Amino acid sequence: WGLTATTLLACALFNTGQAQTWQSFTPPFRDTLGIYDIIAKGSQTAWFLGFRFGEENSAQIAGTVDGGASFNVVDIPIAGVPYTPCMAVTGDSTLYVMALQDWGNAVTLKSTDGGKNWANTKTPWDPSVSWPDYIHAFSDSLILQIGDPRDGEFEIYSSKDAGASWARIDGAEIPDPRSGEFGFNNCGDQVGSHIWFGTNQGRLYHSADEGASWDAMQTPLDGIGALSFSDEDHGIVVGMYGIA
Repeated sequence: WGLTATTLLACALFNTGQAQTWQSFTPPFRDTLGIYDIIAKGSQTAWFLGFRFGEENSAQIAGTVDGGASFNVVDIPIAGVPYTPCMAVTGDSTLYVMALQDWGNAVTLKSTDGGKNWANTKTPWDPSVSWPDYIHAFSDSLILQIGDPRDGEFEIYSSKDAGASWARIDGAEIPDPRSGEFGFNNCGDQVGSHIWFGTNQGRLYHSADEGASWDAMQTPLDGIGALSFSDEDHGIVVGMYGIA
């Protein structure tokens, strides 16, 4: 299973050209939607992923291309009650969203026009077993998706053609999960060709080759809820009861 923290209010912060100056914005989502993911592209463009936990047809994306002066808000066509805490963005308007529909039926959707139209990427998630955790776009064409263990291995897919087709990373290239081990939603980071994700048992999984092969290390934490790396050798992991 994957987990995420609900945030009811959020603001986008842009550089206004003045030192130590912050400016807040409120994307015009429907009332009660929480913001679960934010991706900034340069100083003027940003995307915000929001939904309401337990409410049908509540998933939306808000985008700005003018530093927050205006926002475009679109619905994401996720059936039933959505759970969609993670997205990836390439270019100015190509969006990928991982989601569960009614707490099952995992799906990854793609839009090439800023959310006006969506298509199923046909990622081979299992409808009852799969739980998507983290998605990252290394480039316009290379997309990586990470999910909880399935059939004894973490479920990781790579696409080299912008989501037109997906190949599952061989389990021999991924350290085996421990009993009861899983990832957390949107608990990942990337620097260059390196990518990381954390687990509920405090292990940090790492790939140096854009997800083709993996290693894992135990941190001092019982579980990793968030992480961030400044370069391939220096990072921070955060758990419920401590930081390492």
